[in-house]
Amino acid sequence: IIIFKFDNPIFYKACTSGVAYGLGDFISQIYQGKTLSTIDLPRSFRSGAAGFMVHGPLCHYWLTFMETYLDFGGAWWATGIKVTADLTVWSIFLNAAYSTVIGTLAGQNPADTLRDVRSTQWPALRSAWRFWPFVHTISFSHAVSMDLKLLWVDVMEVSLHFFLTFVCLLTSALI
Repeated sequence: IIIFKFDNPIFYKACTSGVAYGLGDFISQIYQGKTLSTIDLPRSFRSGAAGFMVHGPLCHYWLTFMETYLDFGGAWWATGIKVTADLTVWSIFLNAAYSTVIGTLAGQNPADTLRDVRSTQWPALRSAWRFWPFVHTISFSHAVSMDLKLLWVDVMEVSLHFFLTFVCLLTSALI
């Protein structure tokens, strides 16, 4: 019953990320031309579950870590260090965790899941570098309060789904 207390930030951040990931996947499928009858709802559910189980809780601790150890007393240049840390070490870890959960929930063979994790790391990282540096300049500054940072990131996640879907559609149209 503790998870339903109003002062449990991890639960609420998990819920926010779960909704953002599920909604983002659902919207990206619509963008891909699927109709309500052809949308892969289990895929959207898996994405939402991964957001709930992985993104929300882990990002809570990551953001707390960065504010504690990489803020350097609020120095203006600390934002750049946070952005760099997030878009390298953390991004690689989080993408691997997300892909692992998605593959596991889909009942995928562990070897295939590992292959997916490896094959998506570099493209996901390159895509992130096109979008997140600008967003995280705001995310990791003091312009967004600590309590709202993950909500801000989740709103941007939905925007990123639109962006990545557009890039995929554009790429497939050119091939």
